[in-house]
Amino acid sequence: MLSNALTKDESRLTYQTNTQNYSAVLSGKKKPWKDAILSKLSELTKLPFNWDSYGANSVSADKAALAYSLLNTLMRENTPLPVIVPTPSGSVQIEWHENNIDLEIEIISATQFDVSYEDLTNPTEEWEGIIGLDLAKLDEYVKELTNRTPLRIV
Repeated sequence: MLSNALTKDESRLTYQTNTQNYSAVLSGKKKPWKDAILSKLSELTKLPFNWDSYGANSVSADKAALAYSLLNTLMRENTPLPVIVPTPSGSVQIEWHENNIDLEIEIISATQFDVSYEDLTNPTEEWEGIIGLDLAKLDEYVKELTNRTPLRIV
């Protein structure tokens, strides 16, 4: 029998299909944004087929877990929370539209992310394309977004 207990450094992503409930334990140092992100991803995985009335696929739990993993790699303590939205293909898109930066990341697969970046303060600083396992460019975009975010005192 498996234990349902989590350590202080673990989080649980639960999701369901039309016939079954699933749960995955995600480990790593507990970060302040984790609960909000896990809640949103869990909510998205509950969307049924045709959630947009145009035949959209249900959000894949695998894509939700990949989004979480990517954010766990990229986000810093002061990075603003992204907006996470479903895509008609059954994936998720992570978006920031703030601090004069527009950054959108669609999860294509475990090794591919469709990225669109625009710095509104510098019209020559925009990029669109597929990023693979080398996340250096994406990391720079998130770093710039984070650097423009005022520190929050809590």
